[in-house]
Amino acid sequence: MIEWEDSAQPLPSWSYLASFEPTGTILCASVGWLIRGDDQVKALAPNWGP
Repeated sequence: MIEWEDSAQPLPSWSYLASFEPTGTILCASVGWLIRGDDQVKALAPNWGP
């Protein structure tokens, strides 16, 4: 399991640029087999088969 930050969901409707408020990030979790991992990339496989 890895925890990572992602951008928040997009705004659900149109809005004016002048009223834009950044939403920040959200904490996510992913579970799987680590198939690649370094300082820049973590790649998980959620399923494993023959």
